[in-house]
Parts: sequence; structure tokens; C-alpha cells
Amino acid sequence: MRSIAGAGDAYLAITVLCAAAGHPIDMIGFVGNAVGALAVRIASSE
Repeated sequence: MRSIAGAGDAYLAITVLCAAAGHPIDMIGFVGNAVGALAVRIASSE
């Protein structure tokens, strides 16, 4: 079983950094979704 806890945290952390750096909004959303997906890809027990 995989835990999705942390996906939102990962999304928020990277999107805030991207926004602060001045990246375009479409890139911010794409990168945020990619990072959130990677966060749930890792099993919580690993």
C-alpha cells in the first residue's frame, strides 16, 4: 500500500519556490505536478 501523504507538501514547496523565482505559471503547475507524482511514487515504508 502506498501513502499519498506528502504529495501536497511536495507540490506546495516546489511551486512556491518556482513562483518566487518568477517562472511562468504553466511551468509552475507542470513542475509541481511532476514533483507531487514523484512523492507518491516512493513507498512510505522505504
